[in-house]
Amino acid sequence: MQNYYITAGSLFVLTIMILALIIIKRYLLKIQQEIIIKNKLIEEYEAEIERKSRAVESLTCLYNETVESAKAKTNFFIDITHELKTPLNVIISALQLIEHKNLSEKNDYEKVKNLLKIIKSNSYSLMRLVNNVLDVARSDSGCLEFNPVNCNIVAITHNIVKSTAPYAEQKDICLDFNSGCAEIYADIDIEKYEKIVLNLLSNAVKYTKNGDKVSISLSENDEFVRLSVKDNGPGIPENMHSAIFEKFRQSKENLTKIHEGSGIGLSIVKSFVELHNGIVRVVSKENAGAEFIVELPKKQYTNKAGINNCIINDTEHTAMLTAVELSGTRLN
Repeated sequence: MQNYYITAGSLFVLTIMILALIIIKRYLLKIQQEIIIKNKLIEEYEAEIERKSRAVESLTCLYNETVESAKAKTNFFIDITHELKTPLNVIISALQLIEHKNLSEKNDYEKVKNLLKIIKSNSYSLMRLVNNVLDVARSDSGCLEFNPVNCNIVAITHNIVKSTAPYAEQKDICLDFNSGCAEIYADIDIEKYEKIVLNLLSNAVKYTKNGDKVSISLSENDEFVRLSVKDNGPGIPENMHSAIFEKFRQSKENLTKIHEGSGIGLSIVKSFVELHNGIVRVVSKENAGAEFIVELPKKQYTNKAGINNCIINDTEHTAMLTAVELSGTRLN
């Protein structure tokens, strides 16, 4: 009997221990599950914190870019206001002089004639600035029209260079134009191509020293036309090669002081080149001149019925456009 009670007592204790172990195990499993859940929550919190940190960094970068952009635009509007006021003041002064002139003497006619030339030149300058601002606005809003025609790009470029030559001669600068072929046909928007060439020529003439040379060349391969405009000016630091194509930027502050300008000419070049599905780049080092290279595809694929052939004889339009675009180069 005694052994029976001992055995029964042992079994009872063993059962209690097993039940306790089961309870403890279940409790430990519950704690483990809670730990897993809390670890997942911690991971989610950490991921959320990481996302918010990245968002804060992104917003900070965006804020800094916005501040820089706002600063650039503010500087641009200050510069453009100054650029607009200068020819306006000259025009108003010239008109006031004409208004108060007594035209009874022969010499007065010559003076008025010179004053009218000044008015015409500065009116071109105003037109150039307004057109550039409009081109930038159209580019930003995606409202640029693209009307390519198949034409001899050599003839167009030659007409532009020929029309530009008198302006360059005022600084005793020689414009040297070379083409590998007499005829190179490509699909281009003529008006926008003219502005590409004129802005590059204006830039080259502006920064080239008196008595020096600007070289313009055209070449081709099976797919592309290559335009090069090379000057012997002060050059552009390598770290500024991308920045000069941004709106409202010039390569150096000291150049800005020497050569006034709105700083949007090269951005217009870039916009019009990209409209042609082409590329523009600069090869330059500081104090070693600059070469601007434009590559345009010969064929443009458009949804219109087709691209017409075109023969360019409108030298009057080219001369007028040249006068407008070159009016801001401060040649005199």
